[in-house]
Amino acid sequence: MKRLIAPIRFLVTLGPLGYLPASGTIATVATMLGLWVLRGIISPAFFVIWILPIIALSIVLVQVVLPTFDHDDPPEIVIDEVVGFLFAMSFFPRTWVWLMSGFIVFRFFDIFKPLGIKRLERLGGAAAVVCDDVLAGFYTQIILLLGAVVFDLCCAYLKTV
Repeated sequence: MKRLIAPIRFLVTLGPLGYLPASGTIATVATMLGLWVLRGIISPAFFVIWILPIIALSIVLVQVVLPTFDHDDPPEIVIDEVVGFLFAMSFFPRTWVWLMSGFIVFRFFDIFKPLGIKRLERLGGAAAVVCDDVLAGFYTQIILLLGAVVFDLCCAYLKTV
């Protein structure tokens, strides 16, 4: 298992990205760009089917390397932002409008940690490292869905006037 520590650490930090300033934001941007590039290759159904196994695998990977870091939730570990943003965008089209909207909302929830996200983060351990970002992704989904409904209702109303 000790042989796997370095490659797993490389994976959970996205190589050098986890060591840059604003690493969570950079990892989310990288994920957003990846989703946009792969939009025609990987179907939305892929994420719906595979998101839970991806979340579980990320928890296991973080659990393996977490003791090698000095913090309970090291900023160098950015796989949680990747997984949280993938979860946030799993039901939405990979267009720039959706991706940018999702990015803004997700980063808000990930940075400010309202609505129980901070409490979840305080539990500690690998599950808390990942699941606080998954919860931020869940809240992002709700906000994006509500925004889409309001936008649709406003457009329908404007057509009637």
